[in-house]
Amino acid sequence: MMRLRIRHVTTYDYASPVAATTQLVRMTPRNDPGQRVLEWNVRLEVLPSPSRSLHQPPVSDEIWPSRAMSDPPTIPRNHRGMDEAHLGYASAPDLTANDDGYGNRTHLVAIVGPHVGTRLVATGVVETSALHHVFQDRPPSLPTSFWLRPTPHTRAGPEVAQFVREGVFGSWSMAGPESHEKRLVDLMHRVRERVDFRVGATDVLTTADESLRKGAGVCQDHAHVMIAVARSLGIPARYVSGYLWPGHQGLTQASHAWVDAYVPGLGWLSFDPANACRPTSSYVRVAVGLDYFDAPPVRGVRRGGPRKEELGVSVVISPEPRAWGAAAVEGGVVAGPVPH
Repeated sequence: MMRLRIRHVTTYDYASPVAATTQLVRMTPRNDPGQRVLEWNVRLEVLPSPSRSLHQPPVSDEIWPSRAMSDPPTIPRNHRGMDEAHLGYASAPDLTANDDGYGNRTHLVAIVGPHVGTRLVATGVVETSALHHVFQDRPPSLPTSFWLRPTPHTRAGPEVAQFVREGVFGSWSMAGPESHEKRLVDLMHRVRERVDFRVGATDVLTTADESLRKGAGVCQDHAHVMIAVARSLGIPARYVSGYLWPGHQGLTQASHAWVDAYVPGLGWLSFDPANACRPTSSYVRVAVGLDYFDAPPVRGVRRGGPRKEELGVSVVISPEPRAWGAAAVEGGVVAGPVPH
């Protein structure tokens, strides 16, 4: 068992004032079997627009989608080397919280008025255990058959169908629960062998078929491919987003993605095809969905301002002292994969 303290800061920086911003935020870990949220807070800070003379272009009425937080982060142009206390951000009112249809905790950001920057700060402590890789939903939010539904990004197209034929996966329907688990582990490794980890080879719009054709991608692509194959074989599967502590204190990646697959008689089994391993107590589940677009940390639209924005992401994960379970520690270092 572990207790992980997480601080996750996402900053949007605009070259000219934005008239309005609306975003749906999924940055709160779930209370699932294998993990318990001990404390958590999500707050919004806004950098108001200075006088119009400081910005050349006026606010337009064009609407642009906000970049999702899993996009490769950049350091905001106006924020490099500056202390947060001197940036002029103002705390916004408490965000409206709710749960979506998948049981993910969401917060709604709605800013009406000129602004040149926003910052979302999520902080808290989550207790995790080894139950992350085999569990039953508590309570079940949706029938398991729902997770067979294909999406544009997880549809079994020609490349997925060929991958299934090459893997000789067709006899799974006759296997028992333990055999299912072993074959899913084999599938996880095959996906990782077929899709090399390569930043920049894909983007959030890349489908499972395209990832297989390219032979490269990042964690969300590995997850989409494994989900597409599992569903094509009649195995309910879902996308999971969250955090992965890499085993050392300091900055880590913005977010990680892996897969849940349902096996009757066992329950939901978790797999991390990007790292070719089963999730451990180093993983923190935040959101689940049919694919990436049901579970991104931040998604929304804005009106006015520049066509592009600068996105900065900082995630720091550290274990709470004396909270490590003996099973999670090997040689004084918590065992866990390198996050992708």
